Amino acid sequence: MNRVWVYQANRKLSVNEQEKVNAFMQHFIANWKAHGAKLNADYELLHGLFLVIKVDERSQEATGCSIDESVHALKGLQQELGIDFFNRQRTAFELNGEVEECSLAEFKAKAQAGEITGDTMVFNNAISTQEEYESNWKIPASQSWHNRVLA
Repeated sequence: MNRVWVYQANRKLSVNEQEKVNAFMQHFIANWKAHGAKLNADYELLHGLFLVIKVDERSQEATGCSIDESVHALKGLQQELGIDFFNRQRTAFELNGEVEECSLAEFKAKAQAGEITGDTMVFNNAISTQEEYESNWKIPASQSWHNRVLA
């Protein structure tokens, strides 16, 4: 099974910041281990906003310590870049073919103004497996926890 973690930045990253994230993640993934065994891991940086980390656990499971290590590393990276990957009060969605992000209060205001509807595609960063990532990461707001904000 593949484990997946999705981290959303609190703003879109500049091209220079994306290059720094890519360099950092390439080094981190190449050296990431659990109980001394290398993790079969990969990452994606999507839309200049999402950092998706994947571990194929068929050969070695990610352990609590290795997961803590990734969180610690990302906290260092975010401090260096002046971003926040851990602010769960921000949400992302597609509007007019573009990926946007905003606070939950702003999202609710956009919904009340009719800019966001149940058909708006939103990103569910609470997924934890490859299967969920492929089927439930980007879904209509009406099929997500975002639906309660639309009412």
